[in-house]
Amino acid sequence: MDSSDDDSSSVPDVPVASLRLPITGRSFTERLRRAIADWAARARSRRLLAELDEHMLRGIGIAPAQVWQETGKWFWQP
Repeated sequence: MDSSDDDSSSVPDVPVASLRLPITGRSFTERLRRAIADWAARARSRRLLAELDEHMLRGIGIAPAQVWQETGKWFWQP
């Protein structure tokens, strides 16, 4: 539709392809919100893991060295 065809519209024509969401199907804010939630959950899990004593760790089959390795990671590291 040309803007010359309809004088009542002051909005320029925009191709439909430019209005689509990113390939992931989620907006930037949704992806950011999800990433922050994942980081917070990961940090909390590692903090709780660090609080377990050796007896509890043996009960769930995790070696203290594995805990040290996991809790030494930054929150953004999987």
